[in-house]
Parts: sequence; C-alpha cells; structure tokens
Amino acid sequence: MATFSYPKNFDISALAEAQSLAELQRTTEQLVHQLGFDFFIYTVRYSVNTTSQQLGFNNYPEDWYRHYRRAAYQHIDPAVLHCLQSVIPWVWAKSAYQTVMQQKLYAEAKQAGLVSGISFPTHYWHREVGLLCVASRQSGKNFAAHMQTVLAQGQYLALHIYQACSRLRADNSHENESLLSKRQLQCIYWVAQGKTAHEISQIINIADSTVIYHLRCAAQRLQVPAKREQIIARAIALGLVDLNTIGLPVED
Repeated sequence: MATFSYPKNFDISALAEAQSLAELQRTTEQLVHQLGFDFFIYTVRYSVNTTSQQLGFNNYPEDWYRHYRRAAYQHIDPAVLHCLQSVIPWVWAKSAYQTVMQQKLYAEAKQAGLVSGISFPTHYWHREVGLLCVASRQSGKNFAAHMQTVLAQGQYLALHIYQACSRLRADNSHENESLLSKRQLQCIYWVAQGKTAHEISQIINIADSTVIYHLRCAAQRLQVPAKREQIIARAIALGLVDLNTIGLPVED
C-alpha cells in the first residue's frame, strides 16, 4: 500500500526569481511534484466583458490536453466551473460529473492518467481568475488523505504562481510600452470597459472617428484583425492594458 509524506521543506522562493513563463513552468512542475502530484495546469483568465484571454502553461500529456481543448471541455469541467465561482480549493469528486458529457470527460481524463486531483482558484477584482489544477495517477484512501494534508500548501502555491505571472506581465509591458501610443491605449482601455466609440470620444475629448482611427492603428501594430475583442485580448496578453486600473490611463 502506497504511503505519501507531507512536504516539510516546501520552498517557493524560486517562483519570484523566474524570468520567463518557461522558467516559471519548470519551477511550478518541481513544486507540484514535491506536493506528490504528477501533472498540473495553470491558467489565468483575463475577462473582457463576455470574452476572455488566457495565459497559462501545463505539463499535461499532450494528446490529452489537445483533446481537452478540441472538445471544449473547459466549458463543462466541474474543476474549472468551481474555480470561476469560488475561492475555496476543491478536491475532484466523481459525483460532481453529472451530465453525460461530464461523465465522458471524467472517464477520458482517468484513462489519460488524471485520476485524482485538486483545483485551487485565485480571484482578483472579479476580473481575473487564476486556476491551478494538480493531478495524479494515484487514487485510494491513502492518497485521498494525502490530498487533504496539502490543501493549504497548494493554495499558497497558486497565489505565488499568480503573483509571478503578474510580475512577468508587468515586465513584458515595459518591453512593449512603445508599441502603442498613449491615446491608442486609452481607447483600448475604455473599449475593454464596454464603452462605445461615441462614449469614449466624450470621455477623452476627441471625435468619434478619431477613436475608431486609433483602434484601427492599434490593430495594425498588434497584428490582429480590427475587431474589438481581438485588439483587447492581444493588448492584455502583452501586458499593455491593465483592466484592474481604476480611472483613466495617462493622457498624451
């Protein structure tokens, strides 16, 4: 019968030193292994009204992750749905997979090696949701007891991964800060807040047509189609726009 030990020297300081997402992923994988799990996925969802942009990394089996995304399981996965609505860690439970598609997801994940797991949510200003899922090939009463002993450390890890991602986004924004003009950033910011071109023109005191012009120019510089959702998503991904900022961005 397998036994599982509580990680006594759980040092997460390396997360604060990571200089890239790739380095952050390697460090996270090492820490997840220390907690006694085989796999993990970390995602930050940046909400943009009814759309969202995601940043993340994982060490899931490639075939499984590709299938998961192709099947759009993230929209029905109880492990994800729980984290969008709660700040409390959730130990995966078969009883939560109730619909036919959820039961199919549960069976396929188990076959891929994701037998047991925990989801750790992180919420910020009701706009960003960080999600750390850790999974194991193990099951049984012993491992169930082990998962209960690492809940606090797992949540602590999730918070620090989120902080590291925020720092890397901020660093990235400094590198890309000359990509868009301040006026273009203003327009993107207010579009992300749900404002129309006319409303933005009133806020920053320019013509409606000028707002549209700035958004089109921003789309060209960001190399995306001139569609609001794609402009916003790309700007957020590059760390150029912070939706949690209260008030108006700096003016020209």
